Amino acid sequence: MPHALQRSVLRLFPVLMGITILLVVTECSQPGGGGTSNPSDVADVGTVSPSALVNSGATTTFGSIADIKTAFNTINVSTDPLLSDIFSAFNTIATSKSITGSKSAALGSGAGNASGIMKLLSAFNGVVNKSLSRDITSQLSNIVTDIQNFSTTKTLNETIDLSGDSLGTYVKLTTAKGTLSATVVTSDGGPLNTTLANLKSANGQVTLSLVVDPQNFPVPGSAFKDFKLRINAGGTASVEVPGNLVFDYGESAVLALSYKNSLSGAGGKIVLTANAKNKGTIAITTLAQNYSSLAPSITVSLAVYDDNGNATFSQTWTDINSLVTAFSGP
Repeated sequence: MPHALQRSVLRLFPVLMGITILLVVTECSQPGGGGTSNPSDVADVGTVSPSALVNSGATTTFGSIADIKTAFNTINVSTDPLLSDIFSAFNTIATSKSITGSKSAALGSGAGNASGIMKLLSAFNGVVNKSLSRDITSQLSNIVTDIQNFSTTKTLNETIDLSGDSLGTYVKLTTAKGTLSATVVTSDGGPLNTTLANLKSANGQVTLSLVVDPQNFPVPGSAFKDFKLRINAGGTASVEVPGNLVFDYGESAVLALSYKNSLSGAGGKIVLTANAKNKGTIAITTLAQNYSSLAPSITVSLAVYDDNGNATFSQTWTDINSLVTAFSGP
């Protein structure tokens, strides 16, 4: 399987997964609510009922992953009103964060470019990336300065809140909140060395609560009739040198779509849920040999429904390799 494709699937989970891995280096409280003593127990976003989605109008409903990939491979990101609007909205900010590595790769339809389903996931990955990066350049631009000065100040305490903002014409950030704090202690009391040679201890925190809904939707010409995205994430970590890395993190996410392929009429209501968590203690001296211990345990479930709410297909994965295999290939 091509490395780029494997990386594409992995990047979906993050946000359904990618953000989770980042949480290993931070400490957190429960996103979107009160604090919790166990950060891996983030608030479960639950699922999305098929009745909460606008009907797809599909004439046939997906009955397998192969059906889904076949239909999604015909998606033209540059002409579908929803996807093209999303890309336009974060074109100057987050193009380098596309799942496939660049906007041109994600938009391309020629041989060697991402498959249709990966283009779809790339678009929604952009929603999350945009909600974070836009804040850096506008609402809380001082975060950039604080991060740049972190080696000297050895402290961060930042808040991001884009709730109620719009991402282009059709995407509303109903809730988009995050916090980031970190503290470092150096052995000599001076600035943190770029090689971390004088790092004595560190701890921090991060939270993310994201709710994405449609607005001015549905729109004629789009294969997507409705969509919803929910993410809660949080984690803690502390490190002593010499000593141990102690971490505890979790993530809960759901992506729901109502879709109809304009060529075949195939589609339905698709609900993808993902939950990930991990905690542990690793000796700093053995960290390089134990990076795999940072990877979370995951449960990813996919369910497809017709417009009457009848389930036509479902599958659950509990390891990332099986998930990658299921969505790889044409």
